[in-house]
Amino acid sequence: MSQLNIDNGIIGFFDILGYQNLLEKNEPEDIAQKILPILTGLSIGTTDIMTNFIGSSGKNNEAVDLAMRMVHSIQWLVFSDTILIALPVANNSTHALVSWMTFLPACIYIQNRMFLAGLPLRGVINYGKFFIKDNFFAGKCIIESYKLCQKLELSACVLTEMASNEVDKSSMIMKPIDENFNFRNVFFYNYQIPIKDGTIQLDTLTAHTWTADPPKDFHSMVMDSFGSHNKDIPQAANIKITNTEQWLSFLGMKRKNTIISKTV
Repeated sequence: MSQLNIDNGIIGFFDILGYQNLLEKNEPEDIAQKILPILTGLSIGTTDIMTNFIGSSGKNNEAVDLAMRMVHSIQWLVFSDTILIALPVANNSTHALVSWMTFLPACIYIQNRMFLAGLPLRGVINYGKFFIKDNFFAGKCIIESYKLCQKLELSACVLTEMASNEVDKSSMIMKPIDENFNFRNVFFYNYQIPIKDGTIQLDTLTAHTWTADPPKDFHSMVMDSFGSHNKDIPQAANIKITNTEQWLSFLGMKRKNTIISKTV
């Protein structure tokens, strides 16, 4: 029996909110023509946008080359309403730092792309051992992510405590180079996340309101995403819509405050 390749690294687990309702409200041929291309094209689209993003730095050094290789090393598994991505991380501090700086923007793009396509996601980023081959996967970090993901009552992507600890370790590597650098200033905020049995304080990945001008009407934007593709808005969805709107409004406020502080 050949030796199994067990990896250690970062995983992102996402599921599409309202997917069952989407299936109920659309004919199979409509799903195949409109939804399937979005899902099957997500990996290529993410790879292309990340490659262009990294290449736009204009730099040509070892870190950029490593980031380029990592973009193409992300493992993808898309099935039904679930998106699982993973990136093995070598036992090397530089490799770990570049891994996070590649993986987190990729997750932000996935969130944004699906949200604007009317397929809002909730997701969890974790860290640990995993095995992925073809359509098979295994690993406690994946199961932990799945369980937490099912509890989230909004469209957002959170980091587990393990993932946050690993991110903080990588941030420390940058201190001698840039003492002001911190992943928390760029990629996520600590936020009180609504879950099915209350709330939980978790680091939460920034969404598109951080990288673009905040819309004037958050409510309409969120309603458009949750109600696209003939989906109903049941009471359970209304709760997630309200929570998502509050989260995006919070990000918009933070972005506005940051811009003001930089101009004062």
